[in-house]
Amino acid sequence: MRNKQFKGRIVIFFILSIFLVIFISCTRCVLPGSDIFQNRIIFMSYNTQNIFDDSDNGTEYPEFDPSNNEWGISQYNTRLFNLSELIRRSVSGGPDLIALQEIENKRVAEDLVDSYLKGLGYNYIIVTETEGSAIQLGLISRFELRNIKVHQVLSDGKLIGRPILEASIVLDTSIVHVFNNHWKSKLGGAENTEPERIASSALLSRRINELQLADPMVEIVVLGDLNENWDEYRRNNGDYTTALIPFEDNPSRNITGSILITGSRDAINRVSTMGSESILLYTPWCTYTEMYGSYVYNDSWETIDHVLLNSTMFNGTGFEYKSFSVVTDDYLLNRWGKPLSWKTETGYGYSDHLPILLVIEK
Repeated sequence: MRNKQFKGRIVIFFILSIFLVIFISCTRCVLPGSDIFQNRIIFMSYNTQNIFDDSDNGTEYPEFDPSNNEWGISQYNTRLFNLSELIRRSVSGGPDLIALQEIENKRVAEDLVDSYLKGLGYNYIIVTETEGSAIQLGLISRFELRNIKVHQVLSDGKLIGRPILEASIVLDTSIVHVFNNHWKSKLGGAENTEPERIASSALLSRRINELQLADPMVEIVVLGDLNENWDEYRRNNGDYTTALIPFEDNPSRNITGSILITGSRDAINRVSTMGSESILLYTPWCTYTEMYGSYVYNDSWETIDHVLLNSTMFNGTGFEYKSFSVVTDDYLLNRWGKPLSWKTETGYGYSDHLPILLVIEK
C-alpha cells in the first residue's frame, strides 16, 4: 500500500514539474503588445499606394473623392481589410513597428488598428499632418514612440518635398531611432528631380550626425520609399550626383548632401561618420538575392523601398542586424509576378509596391 502511495506521489510530482516548466517557458514568451524579454524587433515599411478615407477633406486625388461614385465607405473598408490581411500574414502576429507611406491622415491609421488589427497590441500611432498634402507618413507600433519629430525640407525659406518622420523606441538600455521617409518621386524626370531627393538626404544626414555625436552608441533605422535605387548612381553612369551613392563608387567621399551606402559589413564597421554633411549607412539591397526589387517601373524592378542602418547595428552591442526580406506572397502579385496594385475601378488589389521587412535582435 505504501509503495503504491509512494509511486502515486512520484507521478503527481512529475506532472507538477512538467506544468512548472511549461509555466516558466510561457512567461518568457513574447506576446503581441508585450515588450517583456523582447530581444527582437520586426519592422515593416510599406508604400500603401494612396489609402484615402471616405470623407471629403479637400485634398483628395480625383479618383478618391467621395463625391465620385467610384470611391466611398465600401472601397475604403476594402483597402483597410486588405492592408490588415497583409500585415497579419507577413509575420506571425504582425510586425512590431510598421512605417506606412501614402496614407491620407491619422484616421486611416486609427481605423486600421481599431477595426482590423484588434488584439495585436498596436497601442501607439503617429501620423504627420502636412498642411495641403494629400498623403502622409505614419508609424504604428507596439512600443511606445518617444521624441517625435517631423523634419521638413527647406530651400530658400520655402518648404519643398515631403517631411521626414522621426521617433525613438526605448527598450532596456537600448534606444533605436526610426526615420520614416517618402522622398520626391521622379515624375518630371530623374535628373531634374534629383536635387529634391538630395535635399532630403542632406536633412537626414545632418540629423543622423547630430544623434551620433550626442551618443556614439545610438542605433538608427531608416525606412521608407526614397524613390531612389540603391545603385541609382551606377544606373546613370555617374553622369550626375544622386541622393544615394555606393561607398565603393566614391572612395574619396568628396560629396555634399548625399548619403553613402554600402553592403559591406567590413566597410560599415571601419567607417562611420564622413563629416558634417555625409554619412555611411548599410543597405541590405547590395547583397539581397531573393527578389529583384519591391517596385516595377517600365517593366523593370526597382529597389526604391529601403532599410538603411548605421554602424552600431554591427558592433556586437545592443540590437544587431539580423535579416531583410521582401514580402512576395502570391496574393500580393499579379499573374506576371509583379505587385498587384490597387484598382479603384475593380475594387481589388493591394499596392504597386511590395512590403519590406527588417529584423534586429539582441
